[in-house]
Amino acid sequence: SFFPFALSRKDPLRDTSRRASPWRRAAPIAVMAMALPRRRHAKVRMPQRCLEAEVEATTSKHVPEVTLFTKPGCTLCDKALSELQAASMPFRLRKVDIDSPENQEWSARYWCDIPVFHVDGMFWTKHRLTANEVEDALLEASSGSFSARDGEPDARGS
Repeated sequence: SFFPFALSRKDPLRDTSRRASPWRRAAPIAVMAMALPRRRHAKVRMPQRCLEAEVEATTSKHVPEVTLFTKPGCTLCDKALSELQAASMPFRLRKVDIDSPENQEWSARYWCDIPVFHVDGMFWTKHRLTANEVEDALLEASSGSFSARDGEPDARGS
């Protein structure tokens, strides 16, 4: 016959002995899957005004900038930063090392209160963060309604 191995007991595709490789048995399935035609999805066109509204909604959303005032070796800063980075809302992060010579002003203010966080240049919080505080502040900032919080530390005593 044309396929003499099809009825043979030594058919490698039907051999269930330990010597038969599982890859050999799976090969015909993989070949069949590659041979199947791919479906093409129908293109759905949105009206132009819907597209314009969608673009306007995405471009008008403000991405807040969160500034973290920190210094090397600050474990409390690391914990607060990990809580901030777990947020679902987008934001830009800017770190300010208060030990750098160019940041003497910030060092004079915050040397004993780090971490200190600002959102869009306004004081937000210090020391610890919770997930709810992060989400609320980022939501306020992205909608443009964030305002500076009370309690900004200032170790200069002025």
